[in-house]
This record gives sequence, structure tokens and C-alpha cells, in this order.
Amino acid sequence: DGHPWVVDFYAPWCPPCMRLIPEFRRASSLVGGIVKFGSLDCSVYRDLCASYDVRSYPTIIFYNYSTPHAYTGQFVSRDIATFVEDVLRPPVVDLTIDNFESLVLNRPVTEIWLVDFFASWCGPCIQLAPQWRSLARMLGPLTNINVGSVDCVTQELLCTQHNIRSYPTIRIYVMGGRSGEIITYNGFQRDAYSLRSWLVNSLPSSVYALGDYNFADLVLRSSTPWVVDYYAPLCGPCQVFAVEFELAAKQLDDGRRLKFAKVNCDSFPNVCRNAGVQSYPTVRYYPGKTGWSHQSPFGIPFVNDRRKVEDLVEWLEELLVSHSPSASDNKVASSRDEL
Repeated sequence: DGHPWVVDFYAPWCPPCMRLIPEFRRASSLVGGIVKFGSLDCSVYRDLCASYDVRSYPTIIFYNYSTPHAYTGQFVSRDIATFVEDVLRPPVVDLTIDNFESLVLNRPVTEIWLVDFFASWCGPCIQLAPQWRSLARMLGPLTNINVGSVDCVTQELLCTQHNIRSYPTIRIYVMGGRSGEIITYNGFQRDAYSLRSWLVNSLPSSVYALGDYNFADLVLRSSTPWVVDYYAPLCGPCQVFAVEFELAAKQLDDGRRLKFAKVNCDSFPNVCRNAGVQSYPTVRYYPGKTGWSHQSPFGIPFVNDRRKVEDLVEWLEELLVSHSPSASDNKVASSRDEL
């Protein structure tokens, strides 16, 4: 009828099908009116379901203007809605023999590509697919990192040319264009967070390592804003947060307006003690000195239990605006007007 449809193929005697019904309705509300949702009882329309190769229940298929996309995730409303949104606005670039060389091999020297070589019949590849889309959404704010995939069933020649022998094969094509290094993932965990950690640890860091020999000169006596992560190497939450902090650095650090740093409090306890650090990780923002006096080592604390990159970026964006020279000038002008 000219609309995209999400269809739930079910059987009334199937318990998972019955549990899916309220989740399917909530997914419809989350997506909105741009996509229609419908259900088909395969106990009544058995031949019709068989003609669409439905072999198990429930089966969800999104027909985006007649093109079928089978859903392979968890039967929860948020995941179903995200799947539909990903099909409508794909976060992952489909790479083929026609565009692989121009996009990936001949990439600008500042660009990075993360590529999944998969086969549509491969079980682990099917399990990876929603995680791969989730990873692409996570990396969306990083404009120089692109996420793509190659279907080695339809692109057999391309995969052969690049010596792909197993599926899925995940590679990073790092900065440097054709001369850039290619790194292959050898880990066992293929969830979005594990792959994101691998990516971050495989790339050059955007975070400076500071100590008692340079902290005061680079941070406290600087007119440039800094944000500092105080951590301990054996602290589990510190290790998790380090990935979020690195991603925020890559998103916001343009070399001029804000710099990111970390201090190992086991190696440099005096720096951490002077900053009043009592737990790890602790993040402090230093807006930059004004005049001749240096800044207080206490800085402005980041208070957020989630410690996610999006929360950190939002906090820093607000501070960069509120503590900018123009904001200071406006405050001075406002106080003069009041006088």
C-alpha cells in the first residue's frame, strides 16, 4: 500500500508469541506513524506464512517498501524500534567492490574505517549484526570514524581479494590512507562495548599523561581549558571510564579549545592529594587561568554516577560556553550596568 510494514508472524499456541504482543505494540508507539505494524496468525494463514519462508514463531520481518529485513534481536520494544530506525536510517555503510577502494582504501589520511566482513548464513555473524549497528550509533559523534560491512556472499570477489578466510572478520583501517595500518580483531567478545574498547585501545590516545613534574605548568598555569581524569591503575571503574574519557577526548579535543589529561594517583599521589581527590575515578575541569594567578588545583568536579561519554561531553560543552572569554565579558558588562 506504499508504506513500510513490520509484520509479526505468530501462532496463538506459542508462549513467546504471546509475550511478544505487548512489546510489539509498544514498539509501534515508539516508531510512530511512518511505519505500519501488523500481525499474521500462521495457524490460520499457514500457506501464506510458508510462502514467506517463516519456519519458527515468532518471526518479525520489516518490509521496507517490499525489501524484507529479518529481525534477529531480543523481543523487547526498544530493540525492535531501534532495528526499524536502523533500517530506515542505516548507521552502517554497505561496502561493495564498487565503493570499497574509494571509501576505505583511498580514505583521507585523517579518516578511520571499522569494517565487518560477514556471511549472511553465518550464525555468529547474525548475532554480531545488532551489536555492530549499536557500535556504529555509539561512534556516530566521531566524524572521522566510519563503520561499514561487507557481505561476502554477494561480494565474494572483494573478500577473496582481501584474504578473508573466516566470518566474521573485523578490521580497523587506521589513519594514513593507503599507507595506514590494518588491525584485525582477535578477541572472543563481540558485543558493542567490547569492540568499542578494542577500537579505542588500538588508536593513538588523545589524552595526555601528566605527573608532578608538569601538572602545575601545563594545567594550573595555563590559559587553555583542561579536563583531568584522576585514576588508579587497579581500579575497575577507572578502567571502564577510561574508554568513555578517551572517546570524549576524540570528540571534543580540537587542539585549541580543550585538552584532556589523566593522572595516575598511585604514581603521583601528591598531585591527587593537592586536588583533594578521595575516590577514583575523579574528573575535574580547569577553565584556564585569568590574569597572573594560577588556578586552584581543586577545579570544577564532574558529578554524574553514569559516567558515560554523552554525559561527560554535555557537561564539558556547557562549561566551555559558561567559562568562555565572551561569557566572562558579558558578566563584567552586566555588573557595570547594575552599578
